[in-house]
Amino acid sequence: MINTFEFLTSFLPYFFLLNHLKKKGMLYISNPLFYLLVTFGVYIAGMLHFTDPSTIFDILDFTSADLNLNFVPFSTGISKIGYVLNVVLFVPFGVLIPLLFKEKHPFLETMGCGFLGSLFIEFSQLFNERVSDVDDLIMNTFGVFIGWLIYFVFFKKIGSYKLPLRWLFLFIFVLNIGRFFLFYWY
Repeated sequence: MINTFEFLTSFLPYFFLLNHLKKKGMLYISNPLFYLLVTFGVYIAGMLHFTDPSTIFDILDFTSADLNLNFVPFSTGISKIGYVLNVVLFVPFGVLIPLLFKEKHPFLETMGCGFLGSLFIEFSQLFNERVSDVDDLIMNTFGVFIGWLIYFVFFKKIGSYKLPLRWLFLFIFVLNIGRFFLFYWY
């Protein structure tokens, strides 16, 4: 079950940012777009809970003996359920990115953002005694691909809101920064 405090450390700064951007006219946010951006924020906050990236407290407690890496694809005996869960976790990312952020090459940009997001999570897990595994990177990126296919088949005719991709990086940064500095699970 997601911890309420953990959720709030991620979501509240993001929610305040959205309201600020809307009030100041820096970004036109219609009501449907606002609700879609709130859905995106809830999804990212949930993903942060399940993937458990490091916080400042993990980094302060880190020792090099805690490193646990796997660079060889499919060499560890992770269960099929683990692979499926990694794929499923990133499918919404593959749908939401092209719905919200339309650029010149939506497939390449969606896959690139998904890969970088997964890489960030795996890198961050180096500092909190979790395994940083290339299998997770592959499966998460495959999940983004499946999500993009779902978008392409079912939602492409709807179009997208055409927000500049730079907003995506700001939104994800804000969703991460509160959790990084404020959440201490002990």
